[in-house]
Amino acid sequence: MSDRFSKVLRSAEAHLRDEGRTLRETIDHDGEYGRALEQLLARELRAVLPRGYDVATGFVLTPSEVTPAQQDVVIYDGSRYPAARVGDNTYLFVPESVYALISVKSRLRASDIEGHFKWATSSKHEMTSQLTTRFAGVAAVFSYEFDGDWQRAVEAYFTSITATKRRERLDLICVPGRPVLLDAYAFELADERTRGFGGIAGKVRSFIPKDPTEKPNDMYELEPTAGAFAGMYQLLLTKLSRIQLPPLSTLTLPRFIKSADSDAEVKSVTPITQSNNTWVRVDHRRRARK
Repeated sequence: MSDRFSKVLRSAEAHLRDEGRTLRETIDHDGEYGRALEQLLARELRAVLPRGYDVATGFVLTPSEVTPAQQDVVIYDGSRYPAARVGDNTYLFVPESVYALISVKSRLRASDIEGHFKWATSSKHEMTSQLTTRFAGVAAVFSYEFDGDWQRAVEAYFTSITATKRRERLDLICVPGRPVLLDAYAFELADERTRGFGGIAGKVRSFIPKDPTEKPNDMYELEPTAGAFAGMYQLLLTKLSRIQLPPLSTLTLPRFIKSADSDAEVKSVTPITQSNNTWVRVDHRRRARK
């Protein structure tokens, strides 16, 4: 990547930090503050990700009897799969379309990391249960600020990495101004041939906290050269480009349309033809509650 693009990513991180601080100082309502932080990150990602990767906030479709949890930021394929708008900035996604789930936090503490791993494991299990194959996407945490001793956060991430099965882990943690913590296995960096990952984001190193002479393990730390946001961007783009999304299940589309119609007013229905399958894009708004 060029130096010019690295400046774009540095500028994006500076804007995230400055605007995040402004939002904290001007919005008193916790819910509105959280939504504003989600939309801010989504906007910056949307500006730099290639076409084909859409970014939004919303819900991933689940079986009809299960209420889906809202995902702060979802990276998905909106060109080949349907998505339904259920609010000004909120969407309903089919599970087959999802590349990544990002939990957005205003502040991260070392004591929070174990809980974030549980969220990642639960989210990946839920996604896998709805697909014909294992969910191959990313579960990440982005936090605008960090509170406390960073070394404790590194140790907490290492502890959770070693205690959690591969493919069930929190794949990365990104905090502006800090190194990016990541699971090397998730990003295919966990062997000798690919350990030399580098570039605009910086260089990665594997280590065991307090004992860097030990054998490398799945926990890596990315020392950023263009900022933490640039590191997250490069890792995401490298991972996402390798993911082959599964075809839309014949059972998913009817559930999707039913879920959309039951909770929203359909504004438009446009057929989309892809790989000899006709799908439907449903754009709708949530009905006013009485």
